[in-house]
Parts: sequence; C-alpha cells; structure tokens
Amino acid sequence: MQLLWSARFIRDFKRLARRNPQLRSLVKQTLQQLAEDQFYSSLRTYKLKGDLLGT
Repeated sequence: MQLLWSARFIRDFKRLARRNPQLRSLVKQTLQQLAEDQFYSSLRTYKLKGDLLGT
C-alpha cells in the first residue's frame, strides 16, 4: 500500500515532531507498519461495514 501525504499532514507532523521529538520515531514506525500491512494487529484497523463500505 502506498501512502499519500497531504500538505496539511506534513505541516502537522512537523509541528508535532517539534513539540514532542520522541514521538517522531513512533509515528514513522506506525506509518511504516500501515504501509506494509494495513491490518496489522497493533494498528487496530478493520474493514468498513454498512454505509461506509467501499469508501
């Protein structure tokens, strides 16, 4: 899976990293796991159901 980052995400990520430098590596690790396996157990993701299915 390829992740696309919006300009707002990049700006917010830089702000977060500036305020909390120790979170930078955790966020990067989480994004890496998401890119490799979107249903990795620690991410707590799930398939959409009902009206949200297919969006």
